[in-house]
Amino acid sequence: MTLASQLRARLAAASPRERRLLAVAAVVLAAAALSSLSEWLWRERQRLAAAVPAAEARLARMQDQAEELGRLARTAARPAAPLAVRAAAARAAAVARGIDLSVEEQADGVTVAGRGPAPAVIEWLAAMQADEGLRPLELELRPSPAALEVHGRLQAVGGDD
Repeated sequence: MTLASQLRARLAAASPRERRLLAVAAVVLAAAALSSLSEWLWRERQRLAAAVPAAEARLARMQDQAEELGRLARTAARPAAPLAVRAAAARAAAVARGIDLSVEEQADGVTVAGRGPAPAVIEWLAAMQADEGLRPLELELRPSPAALEVHGRLQAVGGDD
């Protein structure tokens, strides 16, 4: 005998009063289950209502970053000068800004070491990235009294090296 047939047999053997009490108990249990489900749904709706704006903000940031990456890829694809010309331009730009800097050519970029006024060093780095396609690969900037020391490598991007 299965569980369902056993329950049917017990319900058939129960008195009318017991059957009414069982029906009331089933209605109460169903109402409690529906109430619990509706509360859970309401809490989840509130949680999602709070989470959606944050997710939309993250999506907007990612879209902006993707557009910026696309823009950088398009600008990096422009033809650039050979590495020797870029290294010479880096030396000249450093001298023009009053930065004491040694620039040595490497296979894929330049190695730099030196020091200069902090605003001039930062401006020089930005100019090297924008104008010469030399992007920081490994770079260490250390503040020292009245100067900023720079040591590291700038990688050449684009060009016919």
